[in-house]
Amino acid sequence: MKIRSCFPLLLVLTVLGFQSHSSATVRIGILYQDNYNPHSELDSLAGVIDACNGFTAKLIPVDEAGDLSKFDILWYHRADTGAIRADELTLGERLLPYVKSGGRLILTMDAVRLLNSWAIEPTPVQSAHYNAVDEGFGRKAGFHAFREHPLFRQMFGGAYVWHGKQDNQCRLSGFFDNTQPVAPGSKVIACFWEYIYYRPEQKLVWETPVGEGRILSVGGCLYYGQPNFNRLLLQQFTNNMLDYMGPLKSKQKAFYWGDHRPDTVKISTETAIRNLRGGEEWKLSPTGDKLKWIAAGNASIDLAGRRQLLIAREKGGIEEIWTHPVMSLRDYDVKIEVAATGKEISLSQLSPEIELRPNAIIRTYTIPGNRLREIITTDIHEPLSVIHYEWEGKKIDRISVGFKSNLRFMWPYDESATGKLSYQWSDKLNAFLINDARNEFVSLVGSNQKGVIKNISPDTHSVKALMEFNVSDRHAFDIFLASGNEGLKNCILTYRKFLKRPIELFNSSELYYKEYLNSLVGIKTPDSLLNQGYRWALTSACQFLVNTPGIGYSLMAGYSSSARGWNGAQKISGRPGYAWYFGRDSEWSAMAFKNAGDFGTVRAVLENLIKYQQIDGKIYHELTTSGSVHYDASDATPLFVHLVSLYVKASGDIDFIKKHISSVHRAMDYCYSTDTDQDRLIEITNVGHGWLEGGNLYGSQTEFYLAGIWQRALEDAGYLAGLAGNGDKQQKYILDAAAVKKVINNGFWNEKGYYNYGKKSNGSYTDQLIALACVPAYLGVTDPGRSRKMLLEFSSPRFSTDWGVRMADKTDSSFDPGAYHSGSIWPLFTGWISLAEYRQKMYLQGYNHLLDNIQNYRLFSPGRMPEVINGLKYELSGVTPHQCWSETMITQALIEGLFGFIPDAIHNHVTLAPRLPADWNETEITNLRCGNNRLSMTMKKNAGRLLYQLETAKDLDLLFNPAFAPGTNIKSVTIDGRDTPFKIIQTETHTEVSILTKLKKQVLIEIKLIEGASVLAVRHLSNLGDTTSSFRIIDQELHGEELKVSLEALPGSSHSLRFYLPKGYLSTRGIDNMHKVTDSVYEANVAFDKSGTSYIKKTIYIKPDNSKSASY
Repeated sequence: MKIRSCFPLLLVLTVLGFQSHSSATVRIGILYQDNYNPHSELDSLAGVIDACNGFTAKLIPVDEAGDLSKFDILWYHRADTGAIRADELTLGERLLPYVKSGGRLILTMDAVRLLNSWAIEPTPVQSAHYNAVDEGFGRKAGFHAFREHPLFRQMFGGAYVWHGKQDNQCRLSGFFDNTQPVAPGSKVIACFWEYIYYRPEQKLVWETPVGEGRILSVGGCLYYGQPNFNRLLLQQFTNNMLDYMGPLKSKQKAFYWGDHRPDTVKISTETAIRNLRGGEEWKLSPTGDKLKWIAAGNASIDLAGRRQLLIAREKGGIEEIWTHPVMSLRDYDVKIEVAATGKEISLSQLSPEIELRPNAIIRTYTIPGNRLREIITTDIHEPLSVIHYEWEGKKIDRISVGFKSNLRFMWPYDESATGKLSYQWSDKLNAFLINDARNEFVSLVGSNQKGVIKNISPDTHSVKALMEFNVSDRHAFDIFLASGNEGLKNCILTYRKFLKRPIELFNSSELYYKEYLNSLVGIKTPDSLLNQGYRWALTSACQFLVNTPGIGYSLMAGYSSSARGWNGAQKISGRPGYAWYFGRDSEWSAMAFKNAGDFGTVRAVLENLIKYQQIDGKIYHELTTSGSVHYDASDATPLFVHLVSLYVKASGDIDFIKKHISSVHRAMDYCYSTDTDQDRLIEITNVGHGWLEGGNLYGSQTEFYLAGIWQRALEDAGYLAGLAGNGDKQQKYILDAAAVKKVINNGFWNEKGYYNYGKKSNGSYTDQLIALACVPAYLGVTDPGRSRKMLLEFSSPRFSTDWGVRMADKTDSSFDPGAYHSGSIWPLFTGWISLAEYRQKMYLQGYNHLLDNIQNYRLFSPGRMPEVINGLKYELSGVTPHQCWSETMITQALIEGLFGFIPDAIHNHVTLAPRLPADWNETEITNLRCGNNRLSMTMKKNAGRLLYQLETAKDLDLLFNPAFAPGTNIKSVTIDGRDTPFKIIQTETHTEVSILTKLKKQVLIEIKLIEGASVLAVRHLSNLGDTTSSFRIIDQELHGEELKVSLEALPGSSHSLRFYLPKGYLSTRGIDNMHKVTDSVYEANVAFDKSGTSYIKKTIYIKPDNSKSASY
């Protein structure tokens, strides 16, 4: 619908006392024309002003306004879109003398056109329309500053002041395309902002000095009398307008659109560096934390510190360097000239041997007569990288280094946002420098070997340079890449820091990783791939911790170059993969950091989320390093509450929750407000997407995933309210949690055997099983029996591949192996499913999916876990080859899933429930953290007994709950040689022992048992381009005296399968060629009949020899 032009003309007079806003009431006079009756728009505006702290409003007819000089601010609000009338021209004759003498005037909506009528602004104010139609993301519209401005105080640079409850057409008045206000001193404060897009070509908020006073013009979106989901944001923006136009000067920075014009100019500097020493050979210490591979290809490889991110291709060069919030360098390329050849060789055209360490990328190039090593390393805390070159063999005469810099400011700003670039070659610094006009963003390329500049090629947006170094008398030299957003002086100081001893940067970053990794949970198992994959997951996850000065410190989401950013929507892309801060991503990832014992990172994530919490309590979805905050997701807010609870329980940080309990309550209040139909479920509609952002399942009012998180958030909020001493809220949250749990289990269940995913506004449900349905099962929200039935579906080859779980059933008509939400494989989803299976006591399935997932660190970008993998072929889909929550799903599934670790520092209690593969004879896990305490466990198995050595720094209560193969017979349990009480939980699929004890520094738990039989998890290591084997273990259970194993595969296929049979076996059914591999492990062949179906199921049976006792 279109908003009708029937609102009155409003003149709002603000009377300010002599004191500050904090100590005096500011009186607002709202003047209205005699021929208009008070209307909802007028009354609503008065109500908004009354709600502003320190302001009060009163309706006054224009004719009774009297002397205007006693008012400090006038406000003229015109929602009428009709022609300017004669009495408005007369009004200008009264207002202009007032402004010229120092008064302040606010013009809003169509009143901004009066600047032309009153001959203040020569450029015609134009009008356009924006259709605010809900296509799934709501109808949000508003304004955004260039970075920040006092008009957006507490709003992080922008405000969606309009979020209508019905579709409407917004009239926008301002300056469009290349037009702009040209009245002397005019400045554009804000452009139009819709969804996640800035529209700098639509200039809607500007200020104009007139004489001694000034006019603030806001050309749209201020619908005071219309139903608005974002009423609180409108309130805050109104408050900010009054404050900004008041007598008190704001201390907040004020940037303006249009202050930046892209260009490049040459400058010079006088700073000097003396006594260049040249390079020296680096002697690197050996390390086990490395990956090596030969014949590098074109795959992406990255290296990150807290300040710099380097993105390269395996073969050579560096594609991009981001020093947030700008791309500081790109297209770094090196060429060498071997003595007496006269030919240049480009390193990026060769295929080196690659070695990846936590702190370095090492390329070794074989050149006729030479072996050259390139070591790229970056500082952990400073925005500085060093590229070291050393060679042996024939003499190298020259090395040329080419690069480009555009100082591209991160999205959603466009390529012109950085403005004018200045550049110089400095002989005194022996460096090339590029900086912006504000001298804020700087990039420096220098060396400890004297160089010369051979070529500089500037264009509108960038500078390309070529540096040359004569190295005929050397066998090593170093390139330094310094950058930052803290000015030229700081950048030069950073450059100098390691100039004399660059290897110290390598050594310090190597030491950092060694100490950091040693402080976290360590795991040692009989599976070397599992050990290595876990270690690299810890390493690669911590590289997402990024500090952006002026913005914050938290976890980023995913790394890639900007080549794939926004599909060409910006001339020069400003989106390096997902290298900015995300709400839901950091929350899910931080759960694994909590498990690993890095409480500092979890707290940093939470503090960042709280810092940018919207005034209505909502948690952001995206925070770019350029300072843009988007609140367009519905799950980040309840996940925030869940993460706070996990953090406080694991760390024992009571002070944190006492300090921030108001943030939790505000988040909960916001969630409650989204339940528009009172069905007790929070919603997506007019809130932001849940998980699905598109595809055939998109468009529900709420999602099963979101509902499950909400129920868990209610339980968590009750727990936190209790810790903070608020009994009333505690009781409310707990009661509501119970009610929501009932609604979820009764409403979403599909009698086909799974939980439906989407609930529509008419009360119906989508009828398709997708991987996301596992999340409520992981969180413990759903009925255990139903959960197990549903989760068994995900073990089928219809969902599971050798490298993870597809989002959707392969046999579904909507399946698309490359689509985000219709069939691709996310390591995140595979991790969730593994965790859900462990939570629901499906240990075999949980481990099998863990094995599928962990192999993905090997090949795509070695050492890194990708965001998304194709659902049919082993190849990348998605955007990033290195994704944070893909890494953390490895560590979380291992620590929380496989080892069953649950800390509770508040009660000094730990649950440790190892669910280890039956054929493991030993394992070790160390540094499990509960508050300030640490716990370690080693397990050794021999001669019918398992020995668990547990050590802790301080006494704690322990629930020890190991699980074993089905049919295991527990004989006795002792602690330090003394019998101890225990419980046995026996099911068809496993046997558990439950031991509750007080752990005193060091104890030995001995369990004597006769082990049962078990099928062993299947692992298929995939190669790039492979299709999946489609062979899956669905389940196993004890069926009488036989082990019953359910399998599924392609018709006509044949596969090998291993079993753990410590007592041997008497007979088998459904398999052949059974033979012993080790003392207790057997292997057999299983063949599947030919069939016309996509997949075929088969059940096999093994009868163990129960007449024998197991021996080892």
